[in-house]
Order: sequence, then C-alpha cells, then structure tokens
Amino acid sequence: MISLHPRRLLAVPVILIGLVLPSSAAGSLNQWHMVNPDSGSLSVTAITSLSGHPDSLYVASYFAFRRSVDGGASWAVQSSTPCWAQSLAVDPSDPMVIYLGCRSNGGAVKSTDGGVTWTAINQGLTYPQYPDDLPTVISVAIDPGHPDDVYVTTEGSQLGDIFASHDGGASWAPIHAGFFARGLVVSGGRLFAYDNGVITSDDGGQTWSQPASVDAELLVADPADPQTVYAIAINSSAGGVSLTTDGGETWTAVPAAPANIVSASVASGRIYLGTLAGASMSDDQGQTWLSSGTHVGTNLIQGFGIAADPASPGHVWLGTEYEGIWELTFDQATVPGDVPYWTAGTLPVDGVTATSVVLHGVVSATAPVITGEYQFQWGTSSSYDSSTGFTEFPAASQSGAEAEVSTTLTGLIPDTTYHVHLFAYATWWSTYLDARPDDVPFTTLPAAPPTVTAAPAVSFRHAVADGATLPVHISWGLARGTYSICSSQLQRSTDGGPYRPLSLASPLSRRLDTTVPAGHSYRFRVRPRDCNGLAGAWSEGDSTAIRQPTGPPRLMFSRRWTLLASGNHEASLAGAHATMAFTGRAVSIVALRGPHYGAAAVYLDGVRVETLHLHAESYAQSRLVFAHDFGASGEHTIMLRLLGNSTHPAVTISSFAVAR
Repeated sequence: MISLHPRRLLAVPVILIGLVLPSSAAGSLNQWHMVNPDSGSLSVTAITSLSGHPDSLYVASYFAFRRSVDGGASWAVQSSTPCWAQSLAVDPSDPMVIYLGCRSNGGAVKSTDGGVTWTAINQGLTYPQYPDDLPTVISVAIDPGHPDDVYVTTEGSQLGDIFASHDGGASWAPIHAGFFARGLVVSGGRLFAYDNGVITSDDGGQTWSQPASVDAELLVADPADPQTVYAIAINSSAGGVSLTTDGGETWTAVPAAPANIVSASVASGRIYLGTLAGASMSDDQGQTWLSSGTHVGTNLIQGFGIAADPASPGHVWLGTEYEGIWELTFDQATVPGDVPYWTAGTLPVDGVTATSVVLHGVVSATAPVITGEYQFQWGTSSSYDSSTGFTEFPAASQSGAEAEVSTTLTGLIPDTTYHVHLFAYATWWSTYLDARPDDVPFTTLPAAPPTVTAAPAVSFRHAVADGATLPVHISWGLARGTYSICSSQLQRSTDGGPYRPLSLASPLSRRLDTTVPAGHSYRFRVRPRDCNGLAGAWSEGDSTAIRQPTGPPRLMFSRRWTLLASGNHEASLAGAHATMAFTGRAVSIVALRGPHYGAAAVYLDGVRVETLHLHAESYAQSRLVFAHDFGASGEHTIMLRLLGNSTHPAVTISSFAVAR
C-alpha cells in the first residue's frame, strides 16, 4: 500500500515503512514521540504499513536505508541505497523483500535481505521512444494475492506509463501509456491507477476501464475490505477525497475532508490523512474527522507520510518534511493548537565516591507535548565547563508531571567540590528553556588507598631443603582503592626482629616461592601502592615457627632415637616414634633420603594419613617429605612411626615446621 504521493521538488527524501507497529503507552492524546533514526531533519516521501509482521520499521533517506525491529526504538540495519528513493513497497508475504522506486530517472531497485543490499531491476523498464533512458518510478504496488506481480507508475521525458512485472521485478513490460500516470494500488485482485481519472483493470493491465471522473492522484485501499478504495487529490485546498465501496464501480465524494492532503493510510476501517497542518483520522469513512493538532512551538506539523498501526486503532506514524518522524495516538480528547514548552530542574546528587557521582534531575511539560532533549552540565564552578551529551526526554514527562532523569559521572578528581546544573530545551525551540535553574554543589570523597584483602599466608612446598632450609610458599590478596594498584612490598621479620624487604618477580605479584632457614620463627607483611603513589596500610600474617626437633614446639622421642652431631635425630628400630603437639594451621617434616633409609608412617590427630618412603640409591639433600595444611589454626598432634626393614631400617629427621 503506497500512502503518499510526494511533491515533485522535495529535498533529501526519506521513505518509511511500518509493519504492525506496537501502540504507544497509555496517556493523554496528541502525545507525540520522535522515532527519528538520527538527530537531523528528515524529509519524508512515503510510509507504508503491513499486517502480520510486528515491530518492523523501515526508513530510506537520500544516502542510507535503516531498519528497526522494535518500532523505531533502535535501528539495526543500515546500508547505502543505490538511488534517491521516490516510492516503495514491501512484499506482504515476506517483509525482507523491498522495492524502491527511484527519482531522477533512476528506475527501480530491490532488496531481498531487509535493505542490507540492493539490486537494480530495470530490464524492460524503459519507454519505447527512449530505450536508453530510465524513468522516475512514482509509485509501486504489489498484488497481495500474487506477490510476484508488481506494478509501477512512471514519468520521464514528458511521458507517463504503467509497467507490470510477473516475476518479482526481474523483467517489466508496459501495460498503459499515458501523460500523467500517478496513483496505484491492487485491491481484491483489481488494479487501480490514476491517469487523468481513476482507471481499473481486472486482467493485470491488458484492458482498462474508462477513467472515472474523480480528481485524485493518491489511491489507498482498506485491507479489511478489498472493495473499499479511497482516491485523494494531493495538495488540494478544498480537500478532495472520494470513496468507492464497490470496487470502483461508483465513487462518492467524502464531505468535509481536510485541506492540503499529502499522504494517507487505512487500517481497521479507519482512514488517516497526513496534511500540511498535521494529521487527521476518520472512523466512519470520512463522514467526520478528528485532527491531531496543528503546531508544536511555532512550527506546523506537516505529515508528508503517514502509516497506520493495524494492531492498535488510532496509533499512527507521521513523517514530516523537515522535523523527522513521529508517532502519536488519536483520541476524542485531542485538542488542536500550540503546545507549551518544557521545564527542567536539578535534584540532589547521590552515590558520591572519590571519582564518580550519580546526578539527578527532573523534566516536565505543562501539557502533553512533543519530546525535547536535556543535558547535565558540571564543573568546579557555576560556569559549568563540562557537559553530557543531549538525551531525549522520557515519555513519562509528557503527562505534565515531573519525570526523573539521571546519569553517572566518572573520572572526577578526589576531594574536590563541583557544581551541577540540568539544561533542557524543547525540540521545536531554538533557545534553552530553564524554568528552574537549580545549581547543586557536591564534593567528592578523598581518594581511597588500595587494601590487603588476605594477609600473607605461609604454606610448605614439596621441594629440596638445602641443608637446614625449608621451602615455603607465601601468598596474599590485594584490592584496588580509588586507583589501580601499581606495586606491592613484601617484608619478613625473623624471630621478632625488624622487617626486611623481599624481592618479588613482579611489582604486582601476589605470591612468592622461597626458602627460609630452619630453627627460627618468621612473620611476613605486605603493603600495596596505587599508580598515584598512595600507599595502603601494612598487613601482617600469622607467625611461622620452623624449629629443630629440640626447640619448641618440643618433639617427644621414644627410646632408641639418637641425636647426631648434625642436630638430626635418627632411629632404626621398627615402632620407634616421635610425637609433637602443636597449635598451628600447617605442619611439615624434613628428612633425609639415602641407601640405608627405610619407611615411616605419619599420623595426624591419631589417624594415619601417609607413608613416607625414604630409601634412595644414593644420599641426597634434606627434603620436605610431608606437608599438610589444615586451612585454619588449631590444636593438633603429629606422630612419625618407623615401619622397619631388615636391610635399610633407618629414619633420620632433620626438622619439623609449624605454620601458625
């Protein structure tokens, strides 16, 4: 259904298609809402709506084609159109198939992927007198019952023709020659066209009726009643709407039709007209009319394209010449006339941190009105040297009540006082409208230093213990403050002495594998520093006692253990055991391996947990042969018991270690 015949000299035309678009939210009538795909002005040439394909919306402008699947809330498909679009139609059985008629002798193009790509379809679409020249395609119509049957009206070189394609635009043939072929629609299997009067054809244009004496250039059919077709005169100061309810056999003038009509759409038995002064609706086939209103600010609303929502009576999309694309809902409470401007005010802030804040404000209108835009402005003084981008007013503000708006600022300077102000303006006004110029100051928090989330914890590693040393793993956790962490320091205290630094593999390390001499107690601490040089507090871990068997916590030996000159203890009799009671989080054993060493069992809290096999072909360095981490500090006992062997029975204990 083609809903608009464009004027001959329009700047940067745009074509809009709506496919069963959802109705607006409930509220006052004459409630306008912009669905423009960009912030610039758009000059509309056509709007079409189809049943059965909800939420789809298409917009073609001079250089781009846009597609929306949510009624204009967002635009997902964009491509460059290969021509300056003059008219369009969508396949009612497949909304991805789109035909564009091109002006400036551009012929026609087709897309089968929703407007992403386009192909010229001009085979046969030329006048016999001028075979090298393509025409301007004024209108496009698709037969709903046979989607491959496509018809166009054209003009060029002072000629007019109607062409037909029965293969989806792959080829064309002329079916009517005339001087002024314009309006075109297929309804109930009958082809309606305008050429100095309405003509009809029941055989695809092979034969035509005599022109009916109806002054009209725009033809629209009622999809709910194929016998009902409207013929409309374009830009007539006297209105000019005629109606047939018998498929074009007879025509009746519609009384009191609005003047200066430029577009039309029919859905659910209602006809909608876009005019040079807004939009009008009739639900009784033109006997009475309801106007949407005439002005926004000081500008006329000019409906150069209109598309009715078949799923929601009274809900339409209106394309203007220079002020974009809008949706509105008709109601008996609609009052024509000017609409007032918007007001805006600033509310107190919240969510203040060292570098961010949540700003709040309100926008409102004194009556239902078009959308506008607002922005927050802020700075270290009331001169406001920074601002957000402009954002469209929320729909709730159109009820006349204050609707809250907010945004989050980041990247602020800690411990600094700022001022914030909400600016707003109505779309149709050229100056800012600030009825409530509220300045709200706030101060950011001081910068927070990084913190230690887990103090240094020591666990034992299964590795070679070089002489009297013990392999340990140290780990800790850090969290950023206001700024990112750039380095951390790890230090160790031995037997309660001063802390001394340890080298880390990386400034951002969270772990260290190292060895420490046995026979001492240790404590580790860590401190992070952010990239601005702000240091966090030191965090100390629990102490770690790494003792020889003679030192506390004391190891109790059974008979037949011998203290060697090296300080180690050795036994060879099966059943000999060593027991230690301790308080700690982890425990380990360092022992020797070699040819005369055998096996021993390890018991924790009376339960056998592991068997140590210490026999080796050659003598080796001391090795951590057992380690266990309880996960939390507590009271425990550990016992090592010799299992005995006739050829290599001995066990030599180098040290026990406890991490508290």
